[in-house]
Amino acid sequence: MESTSWWNTNPLASWQGRIRARFGPLFEEGLFFLGLIGCFLYSYCTYFNLTTNTEIVGYETYLVFFDTLRRWKFLFLLCALAKTFFFSDWKGKELTAIGIFLLLLFLISRRFWPNLFHLYLFSFVFAARGIPYRRIAKVYLGCFVLSMLGAFLLTKYGLLEDVIVFRSDELPRHSFGLVHPNSFGLWTMMIVLCVLQAYANSLNWSHYGVLLAFELLSFHFTNSRASLLATLMLLIGTPIANWCTKRLSNTKIFSYLAILLLLVLVIFWFSISLSSNPESPLYSRINQWTSGRINLSRRGLTDFPFSFFGHNVQIGYVVDNLYVYTEIIYGLLGLALFLGITIWSLYRSGQFGCLAILVASVVLILYNTQENVFLYHILDVTLFAATAQLDTVSD
Repeated sequence: MESTSWWNTNPLASWQGRIRARFGPLFEEGLFFLGLIGCFLYSYCTYFNLTTNTEIVGYETYLVFFDTLRRWKFLFLLCALAKTFFFSDWKGKELTAIGIFLLLLFLISRRFWPNLFHLYLFSFVFAARGIPYRRIAKVYLGCFVLSMLGAFLLTKYGLLEDVIVFRSDELPRHSFGLVHPNSFGLWTMMIVLCVLQAYANSLNWSHYGVLLAFELLSFHFTNSRASLLATLMLLIGTPIANWCTKRLSNTKIFSYLAILLLLVLVIFWFSISLSSNPESPLYSRINQWTSGRINLSRRGLTDFPFSFFGHNVQIGYVVDNLYVYTEIIYGLLGLALFLGITIWSLYRSGQFGCLAILVASVVLILYNTQENVFLYHILDVTLFAATAQLDTVSD
């Protein structure tokens, strides 16, 4: 008979019951979302292209505000840890394993890695246990929408500068206050993704039309091709996924297919980047299709060979592929951890029949071959499918 000791039960269940009876269940969710929104706000500020005009009113205030966020960012992490260890239904043995894992992750991050990204990511994923995934997507949606409006207003005020770049002889590309036009394209894509995740089956074709027009308007000013392609795949794949969910009794195979796609894609990218013959037609064609990203990956892997803990260095050029960049900076261990949490979220999404989450995850996996932005900040809402409550993903 299974023991009923704290090892196999939630040791704080009775205490949590009293807290919920007094403050309601929203107290623990509020703790989680407070930390998550704080981390998002910090990430958002790092995307700003601050004006060089130091005389503008508010310039010093912003610097003080951002420095305060940076100094007190650990409080957002404490919110996630408090939610995990005091307000989640993890069993005693699971909490012990999580505690040991996060401690080791902290020590490794401090010793070998440039930041605590993996620690923050796993802490918030563990903290998401019991929180409806759709609710997390709605909070992310609000953050992305409000931050986009904030960038517009601060650019109009003059605190942020609109970066304008050109690709060949094409029209100018605008960043609207963010560091690069692709950053604004990312924001647009994530708004569309969060709408599709938050409201799932309640959308009709007119809603999809509005989302498409929104993305096309963004593309007109940013010319962000990766974001446009990713958004189009989302708008096509999500209604198909919803249709399949209603008609298929077993959707578990789709999670295995998504995991297989992830592994094959990563292995193929590393293999072609390290190809002994970069003059081959296959290499040249893929490099052309990816706007030279294969060459950049090859250069990065040549300059910084495989390492278990990675190379804590500043690379003098951009390696756009997230998986290659992860291996360079965080090593094989950091890459394995990121792939592990991605596979975990893919597996649970398929097991619960949440094909819309699987579609979004696959789209972001493909997007990660072109951009590495999701390695800096906790912006990928689909990773929370690893622990969040998935039975309320759709209306």
